[in-house]
Amino acid sequence: MAYEKEQFIKAIAGSGGYVSLIADRIGCAPKTVYDWINKDEDVAEAIKREKIKQVDFAEGKLQSLIKQENPTAIIFYLKTQGKDRGYYEHRTQDITSGNQPITINMVPVDPDHDG
Repeated sequence: MAYEKEQFIKAIAGSGGYVSLIADRIGCAPKTVYDWINKDEDVAEAIKREKIKQVDFAEGKLQSLIKQENPTAIIFYLKTQGKDRGYYEHRTQDITSGNQPITINMVPVDPDHDG
């Protein structure tokens, strides 16, 4: 079946950028939607704009939870947006031996050298 660009543009509106929903609206396979995204700049841009709207919507919901003093939302926000103020998770573990810290020196490896 031949599809028109306007079918995709119309189906994208209000979809959140979800390919399966767009495909259902058009009556085609998700692969067809991906093919149009890859070959048509206007369709790709419409998807991009729709996904931006979806992120904006989610950010608004997060802000609502923060205003309600939801601890999980507050922690998530600070870990992702407050890194420059020291709010981040350390992904390292303190290692000690007999109450003394162990120092680990990282040595760059030369992939072209055997040894």
